[in-house]
Formats: sequence, structure tokens, C-alpha cells
Amino acid sequence: YNILYYSSCSSGSVSNWVGVMTPCSNADDLHCAGVPWKHTPWVGPNGGQCAQSGTKFGSFGADASRSAWRIAMDYVLYQEESSAVVIYDRYGLPASDVLFGAQTFLNRIVAQYSASSICDGGAPGNCFINTTSPYRMAYAYDVDKFNATNVTCENVPEAPESWWAGFMAYPTFAAFVAPFDDIGAAQMSTWMDTFSSICNFTMVDKWNYTRGHKPEGSICLTSYFEASQAVISTMVMANTLRPIFSDQPIEVVILKNEVTEVGRQGQQLDRSAARQSIFLAASVLLIAAAGLVAHTGRRRNPSGRPSSFRAFVRFATHQTSASAMSANAYETMALQGEVEGEEDA
Repeated sequence: YNILYYSSCSSGSVSNWVGVMTPCSNADDLHCAGVPWKHTPWVGPNGGQCAQSGTKFGSFGADASRSAWRIAMDYVLYQEESSAVVIYDRYGLPASDVLFGAQTFLNRIVAQYSASSICDGGAPGNCFINTTSPYRMAYAYDVDKFNATNVTCENVPEAPESWWAGFMAYPTFAAFVAPFDDIGAAQMSTWMDTFSSICNFTMVDKWNYTRGHKPEGSICLTSYFEASQAVISTMVMANTLRPIFSDQPIEVVILKNEVTEVGRQGQQLDRSAARQSIFLAASVLLIAAAGLVAHTGRRRNPSGRPSSFRAFVRFATHQTSASAMSANAYETMALQGEVEGEEDA
């Protein structure tokens, strides 16, 4: 986020390639003190440049455009962590007067659209009055046609690529997933609806794309790179992202003839619990404990801490024939037990 801070403008535009250079005075040293972003976006004190992928250094272009949806993903998945960012100055000292993180960066993009568009995307249909073109919103970032401001700055010194390229416009739309104090939640949602209505998919065969027509719209491109940026950005906007690790129960759907296998595994877990209880109680108490486990499915591990393993299983009863299986009834059951340790895992 420090590097992003020193390679972006107040509009949310970001430089394609930026310099991060902290050489040691002695080339043999494995490490030394330094501030990576001391000269960012430039490479070193002499204004060096770098570029790859055929994109221009210091320009808001195809490589940098992806910053918006990547930061939006970070915000959606890790709101607290992406906000608790400490920004340091060019000399490595905390810049206590600077507030910057995922939401701050995304709000810059929202503010740019809100202030520079010649329509209100937060009002249904307002940006498409008498037109199907999104040109009214292009005023926010189109430097060539509409003289958009704050798209270039000291941190992004070169002219940007056109907003009308799908890979430039769509990633910026993902910024609206983060709340912005100056625009209410309902309006933010309507802005995303406005962006989502840019393309007309009426004639598109959504099940077999080759049978239908291409989507209609000025920035509704179907080539790989443009389409991929649009798909990723709209997936972020759809509020379907979830952290890889979750504490929520997992619902598992299985067939009824697999219940026997599930029951057998449950019996194995019960036996594992009983084996561990042998080392925890006297023989008389063990008999009682084993009976308790058999009836209640509850136990404690050797450390004395309770653990739980709950799987809510929905299964369908079914009939089989030589060629097919058909479900004719549905039931719900819950398997409850407590397991812990390598063997149980």
C-alpha cells in the first residue's frame, strides 16, 4: 500500500510500472537500510524507467488498470487488515497525517466518477437518457475527448490509455463495493447497476455463446483480455467473494446409499474417541465414558479442551436401474460427534 500510495493519483489512476530501488552501498552486503518507495514511481534518483508487456512506464494503462479490482478484492475479503495500513514518508518515517488503505484508494475512484461524470449513476437510468452509450461517465477518465482531470500527476506522469477500452473501464467499477461517506449505500448500489447495464445481452445465447450474437454496447468487448477484466470486476461487484477459510458450517449433499459409508466412518471416529479415553481415565470410569460417548457422541481430548465436528448432511433416497438413478424423496439428517487429532483429521 505504501508503493501504491506513491504511484497513484487522487483519481485512483495508477502507473503501469513503478520503480522500487534500494541498493546497498556495498554490493556484497545481503541487506542494508533503505526505503523502497523513496523514488517511486521512478527507478532511482535519476528518473529511471522500466516497462514490460508493451505498456508504457508512468501511464495508467492495461497493467495498472487491474489495481482497482485487486484492491477491491482485498477490501471485500479483509476489510480490517486492508484498513490498518501505516504509510511512511520517503525517508521511512511514519506519515501520521496520511490516511490510506484499500477503502481510501477505492473511494478516490468513486469520487472521480461522482464529481466528473455528467450524469448521476446513483439515479436509475440517469446516465442513459436518450442514449445507450456510457459517454456521460467517460468524462471521469477520458483525457483525450473530455479533458478528464487528475488522471495524470507526479506519481503517474504519462498520459493514460483510453477509458473506452474495456480493460480500462470495467476494473474501476469494482471500486463501488467499498462504502463512501459522500454517497449513500442505496446510491452506491445503483451506480453498480448502472455499470452493469452498459452491455445489452438480450441476443446472447448464455448457454452456447457460438449460437447467439455478441453483446451490444460501446465497451462490451469479447476478446480475452477485455472480457476477463469485465468478468472479474463484475464478480467482485456481485458480492459473492468469500475468504478461503471460514468458520461457517459446511452443508454436504450425498446420496442415501452413501449413508452406510458415512455411518461406518462415524463408528471409526467413535472407536478413536474411546481409544484416547483409555489414557485419561481408570478402567471403571472408562467403561462409563465409552458408554457416554456411544450415546451422546461427546468427549474431550487429552488436553482437556472440548472439540466438535458437526456435519449437516442432506441426502436423497433413490432408486437405481440399469441405466439411471432417480431421486424420489428427500430427507435431512445431522451427524454430530467430536473428533480431534491427526488420525481423526
